[in-house]
Formats: sequence, C-alpha cells, structure tokens
Amino acid sequence: MRTFAALVLLLSACAQAPRPLLEKSPFSAQAMSCGVPPKLPQALAADPDFVGARVVIVFKQRPTGEVSNVRVKSSSGYASLDESAVRAVEQWHCSLPGAPPEVVNVETPFDFLPSHRGP
Repeated sequence: MRTFAALVLLLSACAQAPRPLLEKSPFSAQAMSCGVPPKLPQALAADPDFVGARVVIVFKQRPTGEVSNVRVKSSSGYASLDESAVRAVEQWHCSLPGAPPEVVNVETPFDFLPSHRGP
C-alpha cells in the first residue's frame, strides 16, 4: 500500500510538468523526470514551413534505472527529429522507488512544435 501511495504522489507531481506523458507502464509518468526531453533541431526551428511533428519512442527501463533498446516506433517524417528524441532518451537514467524488479517496456510520444508559431 505504501508503494502505491508513493506512486500516486509521484504521478501527480509529474503530471504537472509540461512534458509528454509516457504510456504502457505504471512507472512511465515518473520516467519523464529521468532526463532532459529532446530539443527541436535548429534547422527545423528556423524553417517557416515547419508546422510540427510527433515521434513515438519505445525503450526498456531496467530496475537499476538504466534505459536500453531505444528505438523509433513511429517516425515524425524528419530524421533529425527522430534522432534528437532517440539521443535524448538514451541519456536518461531513472531511479524510481517501488519500481518492479523486472524490465519494463515504455512508449512515449514527443510532440515538436514550431518555435515561430504565432498566437
């Protein structure tokens, strides 16, 4: 019961952060606090024709907090965005209290929005 209460507390704290949510893992919301989210490549940020894109990344999260087998599940259509997301997630390390003793498969979408988008 204590683990569940801690998980609920961590999930609610992470839900307030303006980051994409992970899916398919009870520990996925905390994983977003495991590292820096990917950045929009400068070339696309400067491109007035870029309207935004989404890439879906999948990875394995080990009980030790290590992230492995990072890959693109659904491409954004822009190689630089896909590579940015993979590189960012490869740097993550998650030390989650109450994490299961087995490897967990995690899936997360990243939405890239143009920096030049007006109101």
